[in-house]
Amino acid sequence: MTRIPQLRRHQSQRVTVYWPVIFVVLLAGIAVLTFTQQNRQQMLDVPLGPTLPAFGEQTVLLTPTSVVAGAVPIGSELTATPDDSLAEENLQNPPLPVGTPLCDGPRQLILLVIGTDQMAGYDKGLADAIRIVRIDFVTPSVAVLAFPRDLWITLPGLEGRGNLESYFGHVTLADGTVLQGDYSRINVAYFYGNLYDMPGGGQTLMAQTIYSNFGIPTENYIVMNMKIFEDAIDAIGGIDIEAPKDLNDYQKGWFFKKGWQHLDGQDALRYARIRHTDNDFGRIERQTQVMLAVRNKIIQPQTLADLTLVIGDSLDDMLTDLTMSKINSLICLVPQIQPEHIRTYTITEEMVTSIYTSKGAAVLLPNYNAISSVIYEFLYGAMY
Repeated sequence: MTRIPQLRRHQSQRVTVYWPVIFVVLLAGIAVLTFTQQNRQQMLDVPLGPTLPAFGEQTVLLTPTSVVAGAVPIGSELTATPDDSLAEENLQNPPLPVGTPLCDGPRQLILLVIGTDQMAGYDKGLADAIRIVRIDFVTPSVAVLAFPRDLWITLPGLEGRGNLESYFGHVTLADGTVLQGDYSRINVAYFYGNLYDMPGGGQTLMAQTIYSNFGIPTENYIVMNMKIFEDAIDAIGGIDIEAPKDLNDYQKGWFFKKGWQHLDGQDALRYARIRHTDNDFGRIERQTQVMLAVRNKIIQPQTLADLTLVIGDSLDDMLTDLTMSKINSLICLVPQIQPEHIRTYTITEEMVTSIYTSKGAAVLLPNYNAISSVIYEFLYGAMY
């Protein structure tokens, strides 16, 4: 009878001895869990690649010449309403949508997207496709601005790094003015940024080139090579495209018949790159077709369910400074964007002058007054 109290006493002593240890272990577990959650969030907010540095000065200040009365932005209300008296200020400081953003995203994201002409890697090659994408997380809506790759403009930051005229030559205007110095095609900005190992690489020089010439500051970038493009199209099961006419690129041996057709990754890439059947402006239209076809495919329920896996597989071979938090927000936003809230803008043939360089290269001289109106429409969702 005396043993039972002794046993109880020993058990009580064990509890008395070990409860501080148990309490410490519980606290440690909570601390580890809290740290893990904080660490996870920090990991989600870490850029996946080198970030874009601060932009320098603009070499060209674009000012629209007129305002179209009654122009109304698509999507959400903006914090600033552009007018003639604030033209330069509005262009250099794009407005932010007013309201609460969806999907835990920023109110607005301005993204540089580059498609290179490389099958693998990112250290060489030219920018085969150049787009600025403005994403409104409040409405939501998307605006896409396309740049022709043959625009003849200045490339900032290349002083003393080589003679750009050695390849393309120089341009002489009708009045005898010679455009010399750091002029070249816009698509070589990516190449030279990598060739000269400039800070941030080719994507940074491209972003700085667009800002210094057209005043559009970009926050993040995505660079895709041709192999990633092919694989991504195949991963979503291909896309459906309606060719507006028979397309025959004799130099490449590529042919697409007029009408609807289903394209796998390889054919989608060829469709987006075909050029010798018309010109670069026709190719921009076809690239826009491909972009919208991808959007139409990924919002289908069977594709949307696998979208995270598709993007996850592509990220290993994609070059970007987006964070996983922003990528998750974009994945969440895509199915909520209505077709009428996707707008595409292009620097058209009427906004440039075709001319040949001293070495016979065909290039496009920009008409900045005309282009500034397109940029205003892109930034504000209304024509100015």
